[in-house]
Amino acid sequence: MERNIKHRLFAGTVIFGMTLIPLSLLAADTEIEQIMKDRFEKFEQMGEAYDEINREVELKNPDYALIKKHAIQIEVWANEGLQWFPVGSGPESGIKTSTKAEVWSKPAKFRALQDEFIIEARELKTISISGPLEKLSAQFKKTGEVCSECHELYRKKASLFSIFGN
Repeated sequence: MERNIKHRLFAGTVIFGMTLIPLSLLAADTEIEQIMKDRFEKFEQMGEAYDEINREVELKNPDYALIKKHAIQIEVWANEGLQWFPVGSGPESGIKTSTKAEVWSKPAKFRALQDEFIIEARELKTISISGPLEKLSAQFKKTGEVCSECHELYRKKASLFSIFGN
């Protein structure tokens, strides 16, 4: 009888343990999904900030306080950028993403571009505080060129079919 109880306890423990494994995998998927969602949202916000600066630098009398606010935030995001791409948060996760696998398979180039972006974003912030509009406009363009290069190398191009979830 004691042996039967031990077998039941053992079997119950094994079954309970087996149910925890998929739950832990689900939690990991949920964590990765959240990381990817946060990354997407931050890039959306950065794009909005960049668009705001773009609108302002095209005006004769731009709102320098608004430009400075967005330039400061872009620099913060630039410094956080590498943290937005932890291992496991790319296409291998099985979750739809526009990020190419090269971010993780060729990290040196990605890191170099990120470092360049940090430098350009810092300079944009500095000029937004004290620089003339011509200098600000030129630095804004340089910062955008680094963004574009990274997008070209590390972001999948959207297709017409992507609106249908393909």
